[in-house]
Amino acid sequence: ELDSAKSELDSTKAQLKQVKSVQSELDSTKSQLLHVAKTKLAELDQAKSELDSAKSELDSTKAQLKQVKSVQSELDSTKSQLLHVAKTKLAELDQAKSELDSAKS
Repeated sequence: ELDSAKSELDSTKAQLKQVKSVQSELDSTKSQLLHVAKTKLAELDQAKSELDSAKSELDSTKAQLKQVKSVQSELDSTKSQLLHVAKTKLAELDQAKSELDSAKS
């Protein structure tokens, strides 16, 4: 009976040793996974930061484009007004020349 109990104790010790070995492997795997998760989280934070920066730059570019379009519209309006004034003055000059030519004859 003593031999049987000793044999059972030895078997239990062997099983405990295996359990401890598996626990050690699990702890190591857990540590590795935690490291990978932290690394991936840092990469995601970096990517988010870059995305936020790109979005800010895009918003700034859109605002600049809006300003450029506004200035272009003002320039088009001014060009149209100047063209109208030039045509009016040209017509007045043509009229004056015609009157002068008529007065000479």
